[in-house]
Amino acid sequence: LNCYWGTTEDPSWQEDYGICKFYVTRFTELTIFFYHPTGSNFSQDVFLGLARVNPFDALQESTSQWLKIEDGTGKIRVSYDYTTMGKKTLEEEELDGEFFDVAMYSAKLFKPDKLSLYQASTGLPNRISHPFISPTTYCFQIEDSIQLNSPFIMGGHLFNHLLEQQTFDLDRARFYIAEILCALEYLHDVHNIFAWLKPRIVLLDGTGHITLCGFGLFISETSLESPSTQHGLPEYPAPELLLGQGEHRMADWWTLGIFLYEMLTGLPLFYDEDPEKIADKILNQSIHLPESLPPAAQDILLKLLCRSPEQRLGAHEGASEIKAHPFFEGIDWHKLIRRKYQPAFKPTFYDS
Repeated sequence: LNCYWGTTEDPSWQEDYGICKFYVTRFTELTIFFYHPTGSNFSQDVFLGLARVNPFDALQESTSQWLKIEDGTGKIRVSYDYTTMGKKTLEEEELDGEFFDVAMYSAKLFKPDKLSLYQASTGLPNRISHPFISPTTYCFQIEDSIQLNSPFIMGGHLFNHLLEQQTFDLDRARFYIAEILCALEYLHDVHNIFAWLKPRIVLLDGTGHITLCGFGLFISETSLESPSTQHGLPEYPAPELLLGQGEHRMADWWTLGIFLYEMLTGLPLFYDEDPEKIADKILNQSIHLPESLPPAAQDILLKLLCRSPEQRLGAHEGASEIKAHPFFEGIDWHKLIRRKYQPAFKPTFYDS
């Protein structure tokens, strides 16, 4: 941005590019990223640093303050004011030029039942508020289908990064699994939602933290129709889903184990080009883990990938039982949920 008038204490920016409008869906920290453009390709821009501010510390005041640039040098002065949309209806031209993620793509794959439509259109998405779950900004109902739009998630799909880097080291994998676990705990315990974890709903935000984004995150287990009919089975579904023995949250812990195995080894556990053979392997194939994995990693994998949901890790005390496993020793869960851990990997703009 070019300052054409004023002082460092009270600058005036060229045209209106120094003014940003945000549609706020939840109380959260605002992170401002600074890039030096090198051309038309966002991924080649040079990262200069970032600044953080919590604009909700003083909601009744219009305030101005200096922010330190992290991962860079210097300071930036910001001010902010508040308004409310009330019952205003957004016009089409107001959306021009804004970035939204395609959170609605999974909703296009099926026609939700009446209860799903009701939940998605009468407030459940707006009640989902968690640091590792993308909020919904707009909800559209077109005939008997629902489209949910979320803010653009800059880091792209986590498993695309895994594909490029082949494996994650132990600390990085543990960090991602811990953040996913916190999001699942919230969905299970607060909203009675079975997440139907799939690689495509796990993304990274611009700072490198996990962001879950998918239609199924906003539909509770009380839906009238079978969730598998709506969402489709995960790529490597839990045995009880294949056997039709019940569709409940214990299957999320199975998929968490599948994710952790792929992060640490770079390989899918039950891969085959024939879906029937994949199902047969899930139900019958012995699970062999690389001896190079630490004992705590091997133990949690075997317990998450237990074929009996009643004996699977998390069956008795939910996420708290998994958090207490030695694999997560040293993690401060209160610090994690406040996003105070600095991710080892910070993605640039990622077109996935």
